[in-house]
Amino acid sequence: SSFARLFSGQPYLLRVFESAQLQPAELRVLGADEPQAVNLTLRRLWRRVRVTLRSAQELPLPYGLRVQARHKALGAVVASGITGEVEAEEYEAQLGAEVG
Repeated sequence: SSFARLFSGQPYLLRVFESAQLQPAELRVLGADEPQAVNLTLRRLWRRVRVTLRSAQELPLPYGLRVQARHKALGAVVASGITGEVEAEEYEAQLGAEVG
């Protein structure tokens, strides 16, 4: 059989270790007399990123411009944001550094 043999009534811990793609997860189960299926929810590992968008002329993007990042294969929106004051402040600081 392709199933592992466990002792009936005994507790077991199923564990998925953290990887480059997944958060760690674990599930406690109790061995049964018959084969059983269990659900272990897996979660993707998230990383914080910063995306910088610039115009070809190196001008700041307009305020209130909605930006979305989509998963290439699924087409699902995985992140979104709106351009705003932070971008303008960084641009002004950059200009000041070049002039000063």
